[in-house]
Amino acid sequence: MAINLTATVKRGDLSQLDYTYALLSGLSDDELEAVQAVAIAFLKNNNKATSHYKDDTIVPFQAQTEKQLLARIDHSLEQIKLGNYQDSEEFEKELLEEIDG
Repeated sequence: MAINLTATVKRGDLSQLDYTYALLSGLSDDELEAVQAVAIAFLKNNNKATSHYKDDTIVPFQAQTEKQLLARIDHSLEQIKLGNYQDSEEFEKELLEEIDG
């Protein structure tokens, strides 16, 4: 996997968007397609659960009440009890294998 080494350390003078752009600029076309797929999945998932619209612009995150937040946490705990989770390092390894594969 290609990595732009100049972008691996976040500089304080860069916005999150500029830093992300710097990271993305070092990726191959295949890697960019993988990142795009992840970004689209985030947007689709957030649009279903928590987004709202303002002036025809999707706002994927919104403030939650304590009750809403606790309900989401309780839901996550139930998923964990049912075994519906995966260790992040294991997931990352699988994802990188698919990208490199």
